[in-house]
Amino acid sequence: MSMRLACLMSTAAAVAVAVTNPARAQDLVLPSSGAAQNQNESSAAQIEDIVVTARRTEEPLQKVPAAVTAIATEQIRKLNIVDPRDLTGRVPSLTVGNPTSTRSAASFTIRGLSGAVGGGDPAVTVYVAEVPTITAVGGSFYDLQNVQVLKGPQGTLFGRNSTGGAVLLEPKRPVYEFGGYAEATVGDFGLRRFQGALNAPLVDDKLLVRAAFDIFDRDGYTREVTNGVNLDDRRYKAARLGIAARPSADFENYLLVDYSKSDTNGAGMILTSVNSAAPLSFLAPFLALQQARGIRKTAHSVTDFYDVTETHGVTNISTYRFSEKYLVKLVLGYRAYRHRNTNDIDSSPLPLLAYVPETGWTGGTSGPPSQKQFSGELQLQGKSFDDKLDWITGLYADDVKPWTNTFDAILQFNPSLRPSITVSQRTFKSKAAFASATYDLGNLLTGVSITGGVRYTDDKRTLKNLSYLSPTVVPTPDSGVCPTPPPAGGRTCIPFASSFSATTWNAGINWQANDDTLLYVASRRGYKGGGFNVNARAGSPETEFQPEFVTDIELGAKTQIEVGANKLRLNAALYRTKYDDIQFTNVFRDPVDNQIRTLVLNGPQATLKGAEIEATFATRFGLTLGGFYSHFDGVYDKLTRVVNSVPTDFSGTKFGGARDRFGVTATYDREIAGLGDLELFGDYNWTGAQRNPNPFATVVDPTADQKAYGILNLRASLDNVMGSPIQLFAFVTNVTDKVFYSYYAPTYESIGVGAALFSEPRMFGLGMRVRFGADAQ
Repeated sequence: MSMRLACLMSTAAAVAVAVTNPARAQDLVLPSSGAAQNQNESSAAQIEDIVVTARRTEEPLQKVPAAVTAIATEQIRKLNIVDPRDLTGRVPSLTVGNPTSTRSAASFTIRGLSGAVGGGDPAVTVYVAEVPTITAVGGSFYDLQNVQVLKGPQGTLFGRNSTGGAVLLEPKRPVYEFGGYAEATVGDFGLRRFQGALNAPLVDDKLLVRAAFDIFDRDGYTREVTNGVNLDDRRYKAARLGIAARPSADFENYLLVDYSKSDTNGAGMILTSVNSAAPLSFLAPFLALQQARGIRKTAHSVTDFYDVTETHGVTNISTYRFSEKYLVKLVLGYRAYRHRNTNDIDSSPLPLLAYVPETGWTGGTSGPPSQKQFSGELQLQGKSFDDKLDWITGLYADDVKPWTNTFDAILQFNPSLRPSITVSQRTFKSKAAFASATYDLGNLLTGVSITGGVRYTDDKRTLKNLSYLSPTVVPTPDSGVCPTPPPAGGRTCIPFASSFSATTWNAGINWQANDDTLLYVASRRGYKGGGFNVNARAGSPETEFQPEFVTDIELGAKTQIEVGANKLRLNAALYRTKYDDIQFTNVFRDPVDNQIRTLVLNGPQATLKGAEIEATFATRFGLTLGGFYSHFDGVYDKLTRVVNSVPTDFSGTKFGGARDRFGVTATYDREIAGLGDLELFGDYNWTGAQRNPNPFATVVDPTADQKAYGILNLRASLDNVMGSPIQLFAFVTNVTDKVFYSYYAPTYESIGVGAALFSEPRMFGLGMRVRFGADAQ
């Protein structure tokens, strides 16, 4: 680790010194503030200057003193990003995977900090149009202005508090000119995708509208042999309508309505291992049959597979500018999420462990939403002291109500028994006040500024949970979470309620050495609220788990230089994070009642550290190269877990996940007279070896470790075909047909089997995009 950090820091420092010291950079020509001129006006290479809103104000990415990666509109298309998981391998220190054995949800991990534990808050918050969303699903990545990935603790500038970072999805907003596009794509596995957008000014510059849609349909690549259904398909439809009203130069109201629905056959879990010492050891012959079938065929006891996800939301952003220096903004959001699916936990043809539907229950699809959320944020932004002080302050509140209806058959050893039923209702309420400011010390130290911010968060949590074990009477969906009296077979419903609060902060020093070089150091404190253990013994102290905290320090450098007519952009960051009171899952036998319990506990401490570097090199000859490298090293400093009723020291255990990742891209543009603009694009991303997803396993799963792998994707396009506003394109993903885990279930030790979702095979497609109006120019 030390050698990697030393090399990275030496590289960043060498470039920064060269740029800031003219005596050592005589052959380098620094770009002027107008360096982003049209390529027709200069033969010098250009790198797109992406405008981001990471600090809730529009500013160039290179001016933001924090580790932020932004992917602009065209790059989203080139990289063929249609699903959150497609971001993996494209952004340093970011992994997007499956939280469970379903492809309809995504779990984000940034710098080793990942998704929710025990139904609590996630470490990484996803925003759509400035509103925190419940989950990012297929149907979110179309007609976007950009995708921004913010790394490190968040909360002193906007929105919800988070410990790992934030992912911002910014839909394109209405503009003043009429225009739009329509696009169609076809490919193997029955791929059909249609998307488009229409922008129209209805009342000159007073009322603007933008509508967009995306319809995706592709067959699955894993065959269920019991009924011939193709699993791992992808089918969704999505639409957005944005309306911007600007009755005056000082006021704007932006209304966004969005909807998406994914309706698939479900995921094709593959049985990969059987624990000979576990109760399900008799599945060994079925493992042999699965190995003979390979990874693209499977056999389950559940044959009526489905996975349905539906989301819709309404966002309203009102902005009023008092003067050139002050504005107030109100962001209101409503999000609803519904999900139901079937799942075969043991991934075998025997009816052992499965989730199957019970007659009369619909998992919230036609009843109450699986989760709904209301949020509001009031911001006041301004400049003071002769514009030396930029500041923002605000209030944030949300009310989230997840409703989980598990009307499923568990342990179907006796088919005559009714399924077990679990009804769980939670409420998450959060209120916060935040403020952040940056002060320019230019009068004392040229180019130096300091940043400070603070946030106070108050969270309230409630939970009602009721389980029925083989009830003789199935309760109706509207009977409530804790009906009185409970139906036969029901156990006592115990409501939980608690509050958590914390003060978090950020502080930093920034040095804008010149127009194109920024050096900074920042430290931040992050917090994630506590929650409840529904399986805890009544009255035990484990009923509730407490918040966790992170404190980090980050050193960064951002620079851009010209070497002759070529341009180089280099961004680098080093970080170290102290992770305290970590929420982790522990499975043990309770000595009081001899029951096996799965609980979330606090206690361990960990140190996370790593390095990130991103580079872009544009040449005057139409060739642009890009790349990144990230290294992660996480270790539990102190950790004791109960194994077979015996406290066991796991201090020194490494975090799971890949330690190293890198990616490279190459783009070649050339105008072909009389034909159009040719672009050839390729990207290759590599992920290092990953250990068992359960780092605390005392029984080794022989198939859990993931070997290193690399993925190559290619794309070619011809734009402005024969002078028309038409683009033709073709692409191939996973060119070398690499096989790796998309998800691995860490259940070898607990239930005795290992199972996995595998990567998509090689796929190809071709399409056409037609632009009209202002987009055709």
